[in-house]
Amino acid sequence: MFEGYDEVLLRRASGVVSDGHGKVFVSDSVLRNVLIFDFVTKIVRVLDVDNLFGKPMGMDMGPDGRLYVADAGRMRVLVFGPDGKYLDSIGDESRLQRPMNVAVNSSLGRIYVSDARKHQIVVFTLSGKFLFQFGGMGRGDGKLAMPHGLRFDRNGNLFVADMLNSRIQVFDPEGRFVSSIGDRAPYQLELEYPRDIAFSSDGNLHIIDIKRALLVSCEPNGKLLLVTGSDGHTTHPLGLSSPTGISIGSDDTIHIVDQINNRLTLWKYFGTSSEQALHKEVGLLVK
Repeated sequence: MFEGYDEVLLRRASGVVSDGHGKVFVSDSVLRNVLIFDFVTKIVRVLDVDNLFGKPMGMDMGPDGRLYVADAGRMRVLVFGPDGKYLDSIGDESRLQRPMNVAVNSSLGRIYVSDARKHQIVVFTLSGKFLFQFGGMGRGDGKLAMPHGLRFDRNGNLFVADMLNSRIQVFDPEGRFVSSIGDRAPYQLELEYPRDIAFSSDGNLHIIDIKRALLVSCEPNGKLLLVTGSDGHTTHPLGLSSPTGISIGSDDTIHIVDQINNRLTLWKYFGTSSEQALHKEVGLLVK
C-alpha cells in the first residue's frame, strides 16, 4: 500500500503514463486531478493543488520530463514540468472541443491531440502554436469517429484509436492516411471500442478495448498475438472491467487503469520469443 493513498482513492481513472523512473501518473476525471504513484518511495501525492484541471483525460510525457495532460473540461492541454509545476496550456475552445489524449513527437517539436467532439487530430508546436488538423467525422479512410488514444511507432507513424469505428488508423506525421487495423485490414482484429494504445520495446502494439474489457496485443500490421482478459467485465485481478488507459514503460511493464474497478494494474510483457504467456500479472494492484 502507498503512503498517503487513503486520502486520494481513485474515483474515475482516465489515463496513465509512466516516467520510466518509478513514477506512474494516473488522471482521474472525478477527482479532477492527476495522482502520482512513486514505486520507489511508495508515496502517492496529487499533482495539482491549485484546481487547474477541469476533466483530465489522456496524457503523454516528453523526453525532457514534461507532462502533457489533455483536459476535456478546460478544452486545452495542460503542461507540467519535471518537478510537477504548472508551466503552460496549449490550445483553447477555438481549437479544441473535447481533447481526450495527447502524443508528443519531440523530433518534430509537435504534440498531437485527439478531439472526440471534432472527430479530429489537432496538431500544435510544443510552444502551443496551432499547425493543422486532420480527420473529421466518417467511416472512410482517414475519417474518424470519437478518436481517443494515439501513439507514434518507431517509424514515426501515428497510430490512432478510432473508437466508434472499431479500428486503429495509421497516419504519417502530416496527417496523411497510411493504413488501418480492424477494418478492411489484412488481419481482422475483433475490436469494438478501442480506447487507448501503447507500444512495447519490440514495436508490437497493445490495445485496450473498453467495451470488451480486453487487452489485445498484435503486430503493427494487425496480426494478432494475444488477447488478455475474459472478454467480459470482471472484478478478478487477472481481468478487466472498463479499461480506459494504457502505458508501457521502458522495461516493458504495462500499466492499465480500470475506471469501473477503480484500480491501476501492472503486468509484465515478455515478448513474442517466450513460449510462456506474453503477459504476467505482477501482483501489484492499486484500488
